[in-house]
Amino acid sequence: MKKLIYLSALALSLCIALPAFAETMSQIWKQTTPADKMFYVAGFKDGYEVCLGITKNSLLTKEGADSGKVKSISELSQYLKADDKTIVAELDTFYSDDANANIPFHYAVIYVTQRLSGISEQDLKEGLDEMRKSALENLKEK
Repeated sequence: MKKLIYLSALALSLCIALPAFAETMSQIWKQTTPADKMFYVAGFKDGYEVCLGITKNSLLTKEGADSGKVKSISELSQYLKADDKTIVAELDTFYSDDANANIPFHYAVIYVTQRLSGISEQDLKEGLDEMRKSALENLKEK
């Protein structure tokens, strides 16, 4: 339990401290050690699975197992099938493109895992265009 608390505190301190030394999400990603990148991806996947599980259980209680929503939630876990090293390598590639410099990590992970799971190029392009547009709008607000 102490180790979990320590790791959580470490991750939180990295999230708070890193932006002070970097201007973009890609700079933060590039400054992050390979071990910390793996830790982030593993934590993201765990959190995603927990969130899907809670949502699925809630829907099962309210709508029953035959609900289309329950099936849709179950299908979302397919995005997490890629191993962590592959996701980190893909994120390195993702952030090597300057157009992606300000896209938040969680959106980048979702994009990369969807791409690895075989989502159509058209759907990926539309999603990426929207993320880039949103990132630019967020920059203008600051």
